[in-house]
Amino acid sequence: MDLEKKIELATRKPTCEILTSEELRNVFETNNHPKHYIGFEVSGMAHLGTLVSTLKIKDLLEAGAKPTILLADYHAWINNKLGGDLKKIQEVAKGYFKHAFISMGLSEDKVKFELASELYGQEYWKMVMETSRHTTLKRMLRCVTIMGRKESEATDSAAVLYPAMQTADAFLLDVDIMHGGLDQRKAHVLAREISEKMKRKKPVALHHALLMGLQGPQKMGFEEREDADIAISSKMSKSKPET
Repeated sequence: MDLEKKIELATRKPTCEILTSEELRNVFETNNHPKHYIGFEVSGMAHLGTLVSTLKIKDLLEAGAKPTILLADYHAWINNKLGGDLKKIQEVAKGYFKHAFISMGLSEDKVKFELASELYGQEYWKMVMETSRHTTLKRMLRCVTIMGRKESEATDSAAVLYPAMQTADAFLLDVDIMHGGLDQRKAHVLAREISEKMKRKKPVALHHALLMGLQGPQKMGFEEREDADIAISSKMSKSKPET
C-alpha cells in the first residue's frame, strides 16, 4: 500500500486530531508496521462509542499498524469502576470485554490484547515515578479529567497516579502511535512533552471524535481546552447506562 493511502486511512473520520501530521507521515515512511496502542477502562458494557474506536483501529490495521488493545484493569480499579472490585474487573476484561472487540472483527490474530496488570513490573513503576518527577502536581490534577471526572471530584489520592500510569503505558509498549478519543488528549500531550526528558520515543497522538451520550452536551467547568472538556463530560459512557 502506498504512503498516501496509509495517511488517508489514519486521518479519515472519525479521526479529528493528529499530533502531529508531519510525525505521522514520518512514522509510515520509516516503518511498515508501526506499533499502535489504545487503552480501555473496563467499566461497563461495550456500546456504539466502542464501535467508533474499533472502526479507527480497523483503519490503522489496514494501513499496516500492529495494534495493541490495553485492557486497563488497574486504571479501572483506581477509578472505582465495577464497584472497585479488581477481581471482577479482571474477569470482565479477559472475558466479556475482550470478546466484545473480537465480535466486532478484531480477532487475536490481528490485534494483541494485553491485561495491563500482567505487563507491569519494576521497570513500569519506575517510569510512573519518573513521569511524576517531571510533572507538577497542578498539571497532574488537570489531567485527572481523562478519567471522566472533574478536578474537584478526584478525592482519592490514587487518582493522581492515573495520568502518570497512562503515560508510562505508552512508554512501556514503545508505541509509535497512541490512540484514543479526544477525552484522552491531556494524557497524550503529557507523554509527548516529557518523552525527551525521559529519553523515550515520542509517540504520535491520534484522537478520534467521541459519540455524544443521550444526556446531551455538558461542561466540566473551567479547563484549558473547552471543546475537549465538553467532549469528556458529554460522551457515551460504559459506566453510565443512562447515557
